[in-house]
Amino acid sequence: MKRKIIYLLISFFLISCGSERKEAIEYNDKIISEQNKIIEKAIAFTSSFETKNYRTIDSIRLILLLQIDKSIGEISKMESFEGYDSLRLAALDLFNFYKKVYENEFKEITQIITKDSLEITEDDIIRHNILTRKIKKEEISYDNNFQKAQQSFAKKYNLNINRNEYQDRLNEMRK
Repeated sequence: MKRKIIYLLISFFLISCGSERKEAIEYNDKIISEQNKIIEKAIAFTSSFETKNYRTIDSIRLILLLQIDKSIGEISKMESFEGYDSLRLAALDLFNFYKKVYENEFKEITQIITKDSLEITEDDIIRHNILTRKIKKEEISYDNNFQKAQQSFAKKYNLNINRNEYQDRLNEMRK
C-alpha cells in the first residue's frame, strides 16, 4: 500500500512539473511574441530609410510606436509567474526604452536622414552620430537586463532558449 501511495505521489509530482514547465514556456513565449512584433516593425522602419521620404519613414515609425504601446499593454496585463516577475518587468523596461527612442531620437534621426544631400550640414552628421551612439549604448543595457532575466527564468523552469531570428536580423541591420 505504501508503494502505491509513493508511486501516486511521484506521478502527481511529475505531472505537475510538466504542467508548470509548459505554463512557463507559454509565459516566456507570450513575452517574446510581443518583442518580435516590435522588432518586426523596427526592421520595417530601418528598411524604410532607403526611401529617403520623410512621410513614409515617419508613418512607419508611428506604426511601430502603436505596436510598442500595444505590446506594453499586453505585457502590463500579465501577472507574475508564480511570484517571478523579473522577466515581465525587464520586458516592460526594454519596451519603454523602445518607446522613448522611437518617440524622440529616431524622430530626430528621421528628420536628418530625409534632408536633401545638399541640405545636410556637418552639425547634422555629428548629431546623427551622437544619437546613434546614445541609442546603442542605452539599448545594450536594457537588452542585457532582459537577456539575464530570461536566462534566469529559463534556468528556474528548466527551459531552453533559442536564438531570436528577428533580433539577429535587427542587430545585423544596425551595424
